[in-house]
Amino acid sequence: MKVNITPELVAATYDMLCQTAPFKGWGLPPSDDVRITVMRTREFYADCSRNEKGEYHLRVSQVKQRSLFFLIMTVAHEMVHIREAQTGGNPSHGAAFRKLAMQVCRTHGFDPGAF
Repeated sequence: MKVNITPELVAATYDMLCQTAPFKGWGLPPSDDVRITVMRTREFYADCSRNEKGEYHLRVSQVKQRSLFFLIMTVAHEMVHIREAQTGGNPSHGAAFRKLAMQVCRTHGFDPGAF
């Protein structure tokens, strides 16, 4: 049975990860300052954007999340994009993303190929 993904569960996952390395040292915004939406799309697992006011919007696909572990990895992935945006980078899957992602994968035991 799939986990019922809710905005509250995504926020709790985000908050939990914020208490761990390397996220703890990144100064990410608290989940209360991130707009979280759960969608039923098959087009993507999750994405994160920032509007002109600097507010973040994290969207997670209910359909694509296969397990709680996968949700944790998905939220961690999007948190790397938030960090990129915070540091003035272009949130993409380029060299800066890969460097931060490797820190996350080593710390949390995620498969870099799946991250």
